[in-house]
Amino acid sequence: MFIKGMDISTLLEEEVCGAKYYDNGVEQDLFAILKAYGTNSVRLRLWNDPYAPDGTLYGAETNGLNKVIILAGRAKKYQMVCSGQAVRNRSLTGS
Repeated sequence: MFIKGMDISTLLEEEVCGAKYYDNGVEQDLFAILKAYGTNSVRLRLWNDPYAPDGTLYGAETNGLNKVIILAGRAKKYQMVCSGQAVRNRSLTGS
């Protein structure tokens, strides 16, 4: 078996912004489309601290634990394996 996968960490944010996914002109859940084309693995990034020191979001809240759990549940529904990467946001800002 080969692993065929992709990073879908921003999917919920894209959907909130109005993204829709189509296969042959038919709107479908992205997971259904991916599964139909052989995807069996997805990568989910988890920001372990999605807030700046002043309490505002870095803009990556879609990668907080609650959102990752939602995406993992959707992946499980389509029998996809989830892999992940934890990212510490503050290290990106130098603090």
